[in-house]
Amino acid sequence: MRPSILVISFGLVSALALASPSAHAGDLRDSVLPHLSGMEDPTSPDALRALGPGVADELVSMVDDDALPRTTRARALHSLGWFPSPATRGVLVAALNGSDSFMARKAAYALGTGWGEAAVPELKGALASDDQRLRDASARALGKIGGSAADAALSERLAVEEAASVRESITKALAD
Repeated sequence: MRPSILVISFGLVSALALASPSAHAGDLRDSVLPHLSGMEDPTSPDALRALGPGVADELVSMVDDDALPRTTRARALHSLGWFPSPATRGVLVAALNGSDSFMARKAAYALGTGWGEAAVPELKGALASDDQRLRDASARALGKIGGSAADAALSERLAVEEAASVRESITKALAD
């Protein structure tokens, strides 16, 4: 092979490697992935925290990695609730307001887990979504948070909610 072709080939291979989603994987990718693949036995916050610093950054990179199965990305998003920071909150709020309803529901649960009462404004906004399943998830997250602000958001939505399943989730959340 001629040297110029070898250099061009190497350049193309390098460019493809840099463009691939796995090229953005951090040092913890291989340690974090098994924790996100359990269907029957989901991981725990302690198990992920035990992997050391950088887990939240790895989870954030996994959320946007289209090479990973959607379920793995959703578990990574959900797990961000165990690593509250401004950066992880931004990722979750973006997902909550995004076009993927499955990921939005995972974000609602994670915001409720990691930010408690501070997540009420975002979850209250999600209660007004056109997506019934997102309203349901937001009601459950607000119920888990509890407190006067969460109860007020739930009561306000209950007055106008038409979907029976969401009304049931709101009523249960207010009773808890």
